[in-house]
Amino acid sequence: MSKDAGKTVLALFAGIAAGVALGVLLAPEKGEETRHKISDATNKITNDLREKVLEGINKIRAKKDQYAQSTSDLADEILS
Repeated sequence: MSKDAGKTVLALFAGIAAGVALGVLLAPEKGEETRHKISDATNKITNDLREKVLEGINKIRAKKDQYAQSTSDLADEILS
């Protein structure tokens, strides 16, 4: 994932979190219910973000392995 894509994803999740928090805070409910909803929304966003980060890390590792194999194959070809 490029730096710009990472920043975009982070900004997206920050915007979603802010929107959810604002929406929940403005809803006419008891404080305890509001805090529970904020906690649930925060946990969901955190889990989603964690999943996206791990997905990005796995893609980077796969590319690294692919490039390492290509480099090794090329070196073998040159040496033979």
